[in-house]
Amino acid sequence: MLFLLERDAGQIDRAGAQRMLSQKMAKESLLVQQGLMPVTTLQATVQRFDQVHRQLLQGDAATGQPAVSKPQALAHLQAVDRLWQSYRPAVLALAGGELGRLGQVSSESEALLSEMHAAVTLMAAENNRLAAIQRWVSLLATLSILLLVVLSRVCGMSWLMKQIDELRHRLEDVSRGDFSRSLQARYPDNEMGQITLAYNQLLEQVGSMIRAVRLAADEAGQQSAEMGKAAARSASDVQGQQAEIDQVATAMNEMLATSQLSMRYSQSVVWRHK
Repeated sequence: MLFLLERDAGQIDRAGAQRMLSQKMAKESLLVQQGLMPVTTLQATVQRFDQVHRQLLQGDAATGQPAVSKPQALAHLQAVDRLWQSYRPAVLALAGGELGRLGQVSSESEALLSEMHAAVTLMAAENNRLAAIQRWVSLLATLSILLLVVLSRVCGMSWLMKQIDELRHRLEDVSRGDFSRSLQARYPDNEMGQITLAYNQLLEQVGSMIRAVRLAADEAGQQSAEMGKAAARSASDVQGQQAEIDQVATAMNEMLATSQLSMRYSQSVVWRHK
């Protein structure tokens, strides 16, 4: 759209220059006829008008300017082309001293000016129409971009809050001692994905540490149970040995008592025989 506006602006500039040149040639032809201006100046103006006129009708490959394509403006330029075929020799003839061409130059100059003005007006109207379209397109594009920005923000915030809410629930589970549930990193290349990966890594490390502590506790429990069993066996053995010692002591006491009875009996027998 901008390219079309720049192209049409160049065409309007050329057409506007044509209006000025058509009147300039009439003035210069009179000045040349009166000897106040060299004829080369008029010839340069005629050549310039003819060159610009051809560029409007056929385009200019050197500058990249296309020919006028709007049918109404093109019709007026074609009318200018027909007038130019008679106006050009009339201007040169008037400059050469043929004062009889003055009326023709005057009437055709007005006709050229009228046709060129109509062409410029139509071209300017078309350019304004394209500019209005461009403004509407720009406005719609701006509104669309704003809408996309708002929708992206709403959707992005919804997605972000959902991810944060899920992370909050997982942290609450961790606070209750549940380390079994990890998070799924759907997009690991963004900030939330990196936070999720860090949370999963922390969960794995803490879980490994807790499993190691539990394993050590289980092993300590087993060892304590085995030590308890060994202590119980030792106590049982000690009790058995104590019972045997008690039995031996009882037997020894009984033997001592028997010996004492025997000694007293022997002594009593001896005393009787005396």
